[in-house]
Amino acid sequence: MKERQLSVVVVPWVRPFFSEFCVYSAVMQQPSRIIFLWDTFLRMILILMRTPFCVAQRDSLFKCKNMTKIFKEDTAIIRAKNNNMILMLSRGNLTEESKEKGKQKDLINRNLTFLMIPSTDKLVFSHNLLQDNISEFRRRIYMLINSWSLSRKDERVCYKRFLLLFHFPLHIFLLISVVNSFAYLLWALLCLRGIKNYYSQLSVCARCLNNLFFKAIVMEPLVENLKKQVTCSICLDTYSDPKIISCFHTFCCKCLEEHARNTQKQGKFSCPECQADIELPEGNRFDRLPTSFHQNSLVGLLETEDREALLKPPFCSQHKNERLRYFCFSCEACICPVCFAEDHRGHEFDVIEKALQEDKKYIMLNVDTIKEEAKLFREEIKKLEKTSEDVEVTIAVAKQEVSEAAQHVITKMRQQEKQLLDSLEMTRRKRIERIHSAKQELESLVKQMNQAAEFAENLVQRSSGLNIIQTKTTLKQKFQELRGVEISRHHLTTFKPAKAAKSTIEGLDRTFQAGVEAEFTLCPKTADGEISNQADLNDQVEFLIKPTQDVTNVTVQGREDGNLKLKFTPIVPGAYSVEVKINGEKLPTCPFALPVKERQLVIVGELDLKFNQGQKLKGPTGIAVNRQGDIVVVDNLGHCVFVFNKEGNCLKQIGKEGTDPGQFKCPTGVLLLNDHEVLVADALNNRIQHINIQTGTVLKTFGKKGERKGYFMAPCSVHLDHAERFVVTELHNNRVQVMSKEGEALFTVGDSGPEKLSTPYSCIHYKNIFLVTDRDKHFIKAFDASNTFLYKFGKKGNQDGQFNVPCGMCLDGSNNLLVCDSSNNRVQQFSLDGRFTGKTIVPLLGPRRITTAPDGRILVSCKVAKKIYILR
Repeated sequence: MKERQLSVVVVPWVRPFFSEFCVYSAVMQQPSRIIFLWDTFLRMILILMRTPFCVAQRDSLFKCKNMTKIFKEDTAIIRAKNNNMILMLSRGNLTEESKEKGKQKDLINRNLTFLMIPSTDKLVFSHNLLQDNISEFRRRIYMLINSWSLSRKDERVCYKRFLLLFHFPLHIFLLISVVNSFAYLLWALLCLRGIKNYYSQLSVCARCLNNLFFKAIVMEPLVENLKKQVTCSICLDTYSDPKIISCFHTFCCKCLEEHARNTQKQGKFSCPECQADIELPEGNRFDRLPTSFHQNSLVGLLETEDREALLKPPFCSQHKNERLRYFCFSCEACICPVCFAEDHRGHEFDVIEKALQEDKKYIMLNVDTIKEEAKLFREEIKKLEKTSEDVEVTIAVAKQEVSEAAQHVITKMRQQEKQLLDSLEMTRRKRIERIHSAKQELESLVKQMNQAAEFAENLVQRSSGLNIIQTKTTLKQKFQELRGVEISRHHLTTFKPAKAAKSTIEGLDRTFQAGVEAEFTLCPKTADGEISNQADLNDQVEFLIKPTQDVTNVTVQGREDGNLKLKFTPIVPGAYSVEVKINGEKLPTCPFALPVKERQLVIVGELDLKFNQGQKLKGPTGIAVNRQGDIVVVDNLGHCVFVFNKEGNCLKQIGKEGTDPGQFKCPTGVLLLNDHEVLVADALNNRIQHINIQTGTVLKTFGKKGERKGYFMAPCSVHLDHAERFVVTELHNNRVQVMSKEGEALFTVGDSGPEKLSTPYSCIHYKNIFLVTDRDKHFIKAFDASNTFLYKFGKKGNQDGQFNVPCGMCLDGSNNLLVCDSSNNRVQQFSLDGRFTGKTIVPLLGPRRITTAPDGRILVSCKVAKKIYILR
């Protein structure tokens, strides 16, 4: 190991005055004074002493960025960022540097000498070494050694050796100041001989200091490290007969044997360090395990009192003064030259350094392999840790889901409990009401009987015979009436379960139509043939209809008489299979076939509209009904909008022909926003007008003639989608525009692709599907919000499912698509996927628009007939 050198750093000042070089003598206890030169001469001294040094100016030292704060003490410590410790020795006081602008005091007003040593956590200098009293100096050196936390024995040894330093003739520490450059030269000539006399003592002193600091700073960490390496992890003491197990961990033989005896299972025990499974040695002879010679040698080194032996090369155990220089391959042992000459002649051998090369290569190769495998295992450990974290998260989520599911079940059960309790409470009230009513009837009957009996007794006892004969007929009728009264029996209510074998279904003889709600009655009966009062009967009835994809709105509802209403809506005509179960048991008649026919839309009348004087419908198209029953009718040929109440009386006529706000030119469609506001498609004015139907005022208009977004060419209908955006159909721009409530165009539909629209007339939106009537192509086409064509149905013709100028559309309460087949003078009904399900059976003259009222009526405007028809 290369020995470190003690570095002396001298900091000079610019002030030109003399400085003293103090030399302490351990013998005379008196300082000798010699005046030294600074610049060239001192450098020569240090070079001759072969002591590494550096010279730093005051400004460069204290302005250096890698230095920490300078403390205001007689002696201060500066720690550099390169982790070196600088001991600053001072004969004077330090002063702080003023932070005030323009003011800067001298930090040091005396000469300074700095001693630089390697830093260590335990080494802290805080003593002014320049004391006149050498005993005080020695005491502080002892405190310094004590701060290194050596053992008492080592402390005495080190202290003793350190004090040997002061038995030299001269022990000197330099404290130098700047002198006048001319004086430097003069004193150099005068003192050259004296300086040469001190050179030998200075060299010895520097070497002693170097050895002291090297031993204190280098040896102490080495000893501590050795202690760690020779400490058994079981007994936490120095190894005693160290043994190596198969995982290459070392323990005391006795500790290992005791640990194995306490933890062994099935002939194996776990390593205390890595928990690896280790097989017990044969015969449980732990003393036969391999001995750790490395740890043994370290223990031997640590036991020596002379710690310098730790750094000495190994010597032969048989020949104390001979170093081990060779390795005998035949005996596999390290030998000294004497051993070779005496016992190993003719053996294959080589110097230890060369013999180690192959072993080192083999070991390092395996070390690299093991490190790579360890790296892979660390990655696997990370994966396992990640998997463990994922498992924790997954289990936590699963637990949360289980808790939520349980809470959901509990909530549902609580709801069912409430429903059952409410049902029982309703049953109780009804039965009690019936009992009270029967009781009142009986009490009234008893009063009548008592009154009749009392009257008859008085008649017999107090009246004449003539009076009795005249009253006999009346009394006879009354007696017969009272004796003929039947008493209703009210038995105790019992909640007997319904039996599927005794239950029946009623109402199957009716006609069921596609798109119309079908209803029949389930009569749940007990084993005695009575209507069951089972509290949870609604939940115990299963109502199954096939094909399931062609039915909607399947419900089971209870009635006051104890029977159940079974409802569903068939989407298309055909035969449906119906199956009913009660308490998990099928009814005897199930499953049964239920035929469903095409819907026949019947004209049940027309709106009786009462106009004011001079008013009449010229060509009704758009129509809408609010929740109050008010009817809004757009008169296409009259260029106005009429508002009627539910009795048909005209409340207001809005607008006339023109282009100003509130005026119209061939308006066609209308959309009800709320009970008081509508949007009107003003076709030939190429705009949409927002109108208050109560006041007749225009709230807003948007759009103008053009082909760009937000512009219109003959807008003929306006609809509202699920996001409450406006869907405007343009007849001449061949597209559908979706707009915000502020009138800003968002996107278009049907204006591109091979199936782009030709003359779109009406559009409705349902579940992200835009259904558009292509009037002149006689199709209904479906697009999604991304303008992707989905499907189409219909073609030109007059058969079921065919069109001739399809116009307005709407969805009724059962989501049946009703289409005005204008030139075929009819309304056709379709499912949302385009299957024909019904039609009107009576011709309509040019139906243009269709809508549904809140009361379930279907209203159709016929432009040719100038009427509004009611369908059902």
